Amino acid sequence: MIIMLDVLIVEDEAIVAWGIQTILEKQGYRVIGIVASGEEAIQQAITAQPAVVVMDIHIPGAIDGIEAARTIQHQLEIPVVFVTAHTDEITVDRAMTISPFGYIVKPFLPEQLQTAVDLAITRYRSMKQLEQEMQALERLLHDPVAYEGNK
Repeated sequence: MIIMLDVLIVEDEAIVAWGIQTILEKQGYRVIGIVASGEEAIQQAITAQPAVVVMDIHIPGAIDGIEAARTIQHQLEIPVVFVTAHTDEITVDRAMTISPFGYIVKPFLPEQLQTAVDLAITRYRSMKQLEQEMQALERLLHDPVAYEGNK
């Protein structure tokens, strides 16, 4: 059984959004929505809980892509991959403050997008597994008797 992972695309240029959608769907992802603003991105992420968000940085609205990504990653725990034409030092430095799961510069090759999204999901899953293992170790350290009883 193939499990299709859901992707939310945040891109204000329709032709770019369509291209991203086409690439990801050919790779087996399911695009659950395309939105053009930070506010819409946050709302859609809350509602749909995608596996990953592909986010443009410079989008219209009061919340840019970096701030939307900050909310989505930190509050909803959904990984974000930036896809942007902006590589100036200020933008890159701002983007890196949220530790994105990927950063792709437009124009990009389909393989670059596919690899970035695949790596983001793999990295996120590994991070969550490590967190679970750390919690188990912490429980063991704080209550070894209870751990022994679970064997």
